[in-house]
Amino acid sequence: MVPTALDDAYKLKVNLRPAKFAYFFHEEDADALTQILRFVCTQWGGLRTILVPVQRDGSIHSFFAHLLRLADPDGFVGDFNGWNRNPPGIHQGTLASLQALFPGRTLHLQQMRWFREFDPAPHPIHVLTDEDRQSKSLGRYTLDNDFGKPWLGLALFGSIYPGQEEAYDENLTIADREVAVTSSAFWESQYVDDPFGSVLNLTAYGMRPHKVVGSTRTNSFNLVLVESPLDLCYYWNLRSLRESTQFDRDLGRRTFLVPAELLADRACIRSLGRFIQQNILYPNLHADVHIIATAWSDEKEDQLAAALGKCRLFKRHPKGAKASDHSWSGPKPPQNVDLDVSKLIYAPSVPRLPYEYYEGIEPQVAHRVELTLGTNEVLLQPPPSFRNRGYAGVGVDIECDVWSRYPKAQAVGNAIDQQARFSKYGLTNIRHVPETATYLAISLLDEWESLRQYFQARGYQTQLSKDGQYADALVTLLGGMPRVDLLASKEAYLLLDLLALRSTKKIAQRVAQQFGLKQEQLPDIQRVLEDVEVISELKGVTKTYRQLSQRQELQPYKGKLLGLMDELTRASVLVRGFYLHCPRCGAPDWHPLEAVKERVQCTGCGHESPLPVEQPKGSEIQWEYRLNTLVNRAMDQDVLPNLLALHHLTKGRKCSCLTTGLSLTKEAKEKELDFLFCFEQQLYAGECKAGTGLEEKDMVTARLAAELGIVKFYFATTAKFGDEAVKLVEQLRTDLKQEGVEMEVAMLSETELLNVPPASPADAPRVPPRFPPPTASVGTNMVPPTGL
Repeated sequence: MVPTALDDAYKLKVNLRPAKFAYFFHEEDADALTQILRFVCTQWGGLRTILVPVQRDGSIHSFFAHLLRLADPDGFVGDFNGWNRNPPGIHQGTLASLQALFPGRTLHLQQMRWFREFDPAPHPIHVLTDEDRQSKSLGRYTLDNDFGKPWLGLALFGSIYPGQEEAYDENLTIADREVAVTSSAFWESQYVDDPFGSVLNLTAYGMRPHKVVGSTRTNSFNLVLVESPLDLCYYWNLRSLRESTQFDRDLGRRTFLVPAELLADRACIRSLGRFIQQNILYPNLHADVHIIATAWSDEKEDQLAAALGKCRLFKRHPKGAKASDHSWSGPKPPQNVDLDVSKLIYAPSVPRLPYEYYEGIEPQVAHRVELTLGTNEVLLQPPPSFRNRGYAGVGVDIECDVWSRYPKAQAVGNAIDQQARFSKYGLTNIRHVPETATYLAISLLDEWESLRQYFQARGYQTQLSKDGQYADALVTLLGGMPRVDLLASKEAYLLLDLLALRSTKKIAQRVAQQFGLKQEQLPDIQRVLEDVEVISELKGVTKTYRQLSQRQELQPYKGKLLGLMDELTRASVLVRGFYLHCPRCGAPDWHPLEAVKERVQCTGCGHESPLPVEQPKGSEIQWEYRLNTLVNRAMDQDVLPNLLALHHLTKGRKCSCLTTGLSLTKEAKEKELDFLFCFEQQLYAGECKAGTGLEEKDMVTARLAAELGIVKFYFATTAKFGDEAVKLVEQLRTDLKQEGVEMEVAMLSETELLNVPPASPADAPRVPPRFPPPTASVGTNMVPPTGL
């Protein structure tokens, strides 16, 4: 492995937030959904919970799978009736679906009945400041009609968990409110996003968005039609996502639940329109579409749109027209329509989702720290408003650019900080956090140890192959990976190839190829070559500049050959000297420049003789060149293509774990990746050739890479792959896509590795970039501690 040094300093900050959980239940099990909704009201962060209905085989709908990736939950909880018995296999199927979504994590799907006893999250009451506990009034809502669906009211307002009423009464003033679902108060109560507006809202106390990628600010309302548990989860998660990305605190909650039973009630739909008219306008925000009408299915979405279309307050957005949002900070906003006389514009559509988002208690300012391999202490300074009376488990995210050095795998995170994992925030752990400053210990791994942990978690032992040792030593000889540039040209590769001293195995292969012999005869040919003296021309021992400049392969580069040889000699890739025959014994002997004096000694018979001036007769003695022994071994073992591919792909990028010849052993079977490196916590690998062909075994290596979590695999050659090799790779791409394997497959040739201009535009390289861009039980939150 070619080590990469740590930076002088890194940006680091610590983020505190509630732990985020995802709950799974069978999509038709309304009772399980009801129990989950009751329980999340006991968790700080419960409003940000991800609700995931799963199908009978445990599969997850693509929409919820996307939300899970966005949320990156800290824990996974299943509430299945009969667990593994009814429906059969739903637990195993759900776990398998999750493992496919989070391949780098060690996943546990905890049973709800056990999780209730050992839930690490603080109770919402535990995190309130003293001032808020003494002065705030908490709204407790009930619906006058839930249409026989208790989960409706729970999803909107939550409820105090049975047995905890006294704890709430001791800490807050409770204001009971009954809401009629057919009145305007139903919409008004949904609009309230104040933490003390409802029991459910209280679970998001102190939370705020920190960063949002790919989402635009908008003042539009999202109306979600809800009829089934599946619909409710769609609404719940959309609401959570919007509030996790909404920076405007006084914008109000603008994701509304519309019970399917209200669609036929025109007065109710009219009151909804009037409420939106009164609250749609917001300073510095203007949307062309005031309402996004959405539902889980297209059919239900059409039903909601049809109900709005029957009310004169609404007008459908023209199909095909482009909707837009505007925000500004100047004193002159765009002209807003008078909504008292104009209609509300609605469009049936799926709300826009962000690419990424981050949230927590209070945004922290990153500071620069020096880090070293081994144990480091990081200061955790909780914000002044942070309270944790139950001393329960809180999400602690250490955000630092040093993590880009490590593969994103839970095994690696655990080795850095016990029970930690790499998340979208950085290095995440659920831990006891006091209200005062404390130090966190993290242990930075060296790069080889991080790879060892990564592959060991997948059942493989790692070691550097002989090829890898040659490559590492060659990089050291050159003076570092950037200096591989010296070898990354067609003329340099040809020169080294001409001077390479081939092993008897390589010579045997060449003889067999020349005379059309069978592969089975190779051992016999090699044995003969080892028993006899092989002529120097076959081995290509040494050559003078004049001899090299006359070689047909080097004719196109004759003008810069001498300069190239000068650079390679300075780098000790080439060694200068003489081959002289001893005048006494006649044995040829190599005399390197560093050992040459006016008198030379034969290493055979020990005879000393003067260094000749004339050799051959009539000519002055010429320098002869040969490869450094190490370089020769690298050429003989075809290590240079591996090194050139690694150099090309990592050049100018901050990569780590640069490895050639990575040997992987499992159950006494050994596999090898020609090269591997880490970029932005993702692993890339490849198979290298010096010729034009690929074989089926190379496709097997690529499939192994996919199983190991490699995100992109390269086939590379210092020549140009033939048509059959290209067909093999295309078939591999097709097969992987059909199998749902996300690993990309690419091909590199002499164009990239040796900077050879393509012969035709069709051979030019493609434009796309080189790279595609369990928790500890820390107590229960069910019963607030004494003294609250």
